Amino acid sequence: MKYILRNEKQQYYSKHGSQSVEGQRLETACTRNVREACETIASFLHQMLDGTYGTDRDNLIQKKEGLWRKVEQVKADYSAYQIELSLTIITQDSATSLWERTSRIDIARDAEKLRFKYEKDGSLHEEETPQPSALNSVHQLLQNSYSAHFGGFVSTEKK
Repeated sequence: MKYILRNEKQQYYSKHGSQSVEGQRLETACTRNVREACETIASFLHQMLDGTYGTDRDNLIQKKEGLWRKVEQVKADYSAYQIELSLTIITQDSATSLWERTSRIDIARDAEKLRFKYEKDGSLHEEETPQPSALNSVHQLLQNSYSAHFGGFVSTEKK
């Protein structure tokens, strides 16, 4: 969604950008284009690592040329200062997002949930530790009570 603010010639787009106007999260056109170029490059690199292109050199070259065109277009449309500022904003947003995600990780809690079984071949396998149900707990309590009662009866009879 495109917004043009009063008294400004700069265009803003709604996104998770770092600039906020009237409660909306906005990013400049430059930041948006730089972010999209970075996301395209990241996607290309992930596809390369996953082996998506295989031995198809023509497809790989075609994709790389598309990336270079996108980067050249950003370079042509914006100054080095604008691009640097946009990269700084994108980096800060990414760092904040990463911090928010990692702050929700509770290593101690996760470690308590893990159970491993050591195999003879030297490998570790995660074990599922079933939580006792209420019915099983009641049965166990009744069985313990019956055993104690029967043990008391046997000791009384021996006297």
